Amino acid sequence: MPHWPGSAGSGWSARTLRARFREQVGLSPKAVARVFRLQHALRRLAAGEAPARVAAACGYHDQAHLGRDVKAMTGLPPARFASRRGGLPAGSALDRTPGRITSVLLWIGRACRF
Repeated sequence: MPHWPGSAGSGWSARTLRARFREQVGLSPKAVARVFRLQHALRRLAAGEAPARVAAACGYHDQAHLGRDVKAMTGLPPARFASRRGGLPAGSALDRTPGRITSVLLWIGRACRF
């Protein structure tokens, strides 16, 4: 099995480490990375940066890829998400869309991580 960052020295295989991570966090490591990437992109968009520049800087293939990810994870197209969110602080009701990996918050146990 291929080496997975973080598994060295733990005594666990990459598969076991991924399973334990998912058990504790509720998401796979890849899903958490996807959430964090989208959080970063949304912060940059909220700061007024151009969508194409944000997409490139955050590791999306292109602006359309960023748009698909926003819609997949928030249930809203990017422009509608931005207009509904307006100047709301992180943790607003829009950030907690039932049944979806939220775009702004990641709940780990009872603690809220930004």
